[in-house]
Amino acid sequence: MKISFFTSWDTKCGIADYSCYFKNALEKQGLTINIVPVSENSKTFDFIKLGKLMNTANIAHIQHEYSFFGKNNFLWAINFYFFLTQIKIPKVLTLHEIMLPARGKPFFRLRRYIIYLAHRVIFSKIDVIIVHLNSHREDLLSMGVSTEKLVVMPLPVPEFRPLLLNTEECKSLLGVTGKRVLTIFGFVVKKKGYELVLPAIKELRNCILCIAGGPPLKDAGNYLQELKMEIIKLNIKDKVKILGFLPEYEVNKIMCATDIILAPFLQASGSASLSTAIAYHKPIIASNIRALRELSDMGLAMEMFDSGNSDDLKEKIVYLTNNPERMDQLAEMTKQYAEKYSYTNAAGNMYKIYQSLSASSRKS
Repeated sequence: MKISFFTSWDTKCGIADYSCYFKNALEKQGLTINIVPVSENSKTFDFIKLGKLMNTANIAHIQHEYSFFGKNNFLWAINFYFFLTQIKIPKVLTLHEIMLPARGKPFFRLRRYIIYLAHRVIFSKIDVIIVHLNSHREDLLSMGVSTEKLVVMPLPVPEFRPLLLNTEECKSLLGVTGKRVLTIFGFVVKKKGYELVLPAIKELRNCILCIAGGPPLKDAGNYLQELKMEIIKLNIKDKVKILGFLPEYEVNKIMCATDIILAPFLQASGSASLSTAIAYHKPIIASNIRALRELSDMGLAMEMFDSGNSDDLKEKIVYLTNNPERMDQLAEMTKQYAEKYSYTNAAGNMYKIYQSLSASSRKS
């Protein structure tokens, strides 16, 4: 069976990484994956051509990100609609996040209703919609999307990477020998709550914060500059390391040196950066936002703090660093979660979806 995959590709992007992992896992299932890459600055006519390219397979699988189809909701709706109408084979959509305007004044309620309606019309063109969270499934149901179309498939965890060196050797290479290393991994964006960690780090003895990532490609890096200014203001330059984007062997070294992964997120959907961190079986401290509470309910063991509360975050860091047995327990439960929600298992489940769609299309 041949699958056409519409996705970002060969770029610094969480969906590109996800698609690469998934492609490899699906090919091990015996499937042929044809990548139809997202093009920068595509116009409506380009999306018509891209939609036609998807037909060189048995199933079309679309990795969805709003910015792939336009810079605003109007362009997204127009371009995505024309793209979908060109695809004449069964369509699967992986919806990595749902972006809706806030509730509130009459204007915003009207805008929200129009965007709901656009989602409903567009999603009527899809045969199966994959979401990573039950909360996203509920959002789609509220739009009137048919429950039969919806499948919840938690964001998979990459295969475990064996640590190349021991922890102390990696800390020595990083210049943090004898320190507790707290790491936030992935793109540096405001919704991930980096600024919450800085006051906590200032008050914590013997702790170093590693920011392992940089701004997204389409981001001017203003938020990162704000963080750097705040680091100077708090006089904690010696307690924060901004590492930028790292090649794979450097990621391994940083993860080896890391004692605790931090996820102080203010907003999140399926976080590819957190999934990468989970692959290293590290204990995690995370904010108690809805998306992360749901991951906790699915078995991802984390110490959770009140979202937006820097003092509570500091208390959780102190608690965990003083309790090695709890850290070991969290690491073991993270390992179990990673094995349950691996790309191999996800690819097996996806293969069954493809088979079902292919069988249905042959009957019709």
